[in-house]
Amino acid sequence: MKNEPIRHHYIPQFILRNFCFDDKGNTFYKDIRSKKESVKQIRDIFMEKNLYRDTINNDNPVKIENDFAQFENEVACIIKEKFLKEEEFVLTHQEDEKLKLFFALMSFRSKYTYELFKKKLSKESKKFYVNWQHDKNFEDFWKRNLGKLVKCRS
Repeated sequence: MKNEPIRHHYIPQFILRNFCFDDKGNTFYKDIRSKKESVKQIRDIFMEKNLYRDTINNDNPVKIENDFAQFENEVACIIKEKFLKEEEFVLTHQEDEKLKLFFALMSFRSKYTYELFKKKLSKESKKFYVNWQHDKNFEDFWKRNLGKLVKCRS
């Protein structure tokens, strides 16, 4: 339990690193609610503590976060080797599919989507989703499906 990651980034750090202005991982950050600007480390932004922690569907409560880390590593390699090295690049079909899935998954893994499933679903959505989540624990529904999607590669 000591080595479990608790900072679960919904915007991956490999993307955020491109906005650092030093070797310490610092970047400029503006809080849109308070309008306050500050310098923050990327480890502290675009994350929630234990966002993907799942003790219901997995023996390993950080399985989703670990699976995201693995998928992010795969995508980071494509971006580093293709986008950041060459002026012109060609993606294989497999690389193209992986990037499409990754960016589609980015919207589903967000804090906003988590909050939507946890407490802001419309009555119509609840009525629809209860067919797959009989106990109406839609946070669990979100995590269970997120866990399956991050392992999907097609």
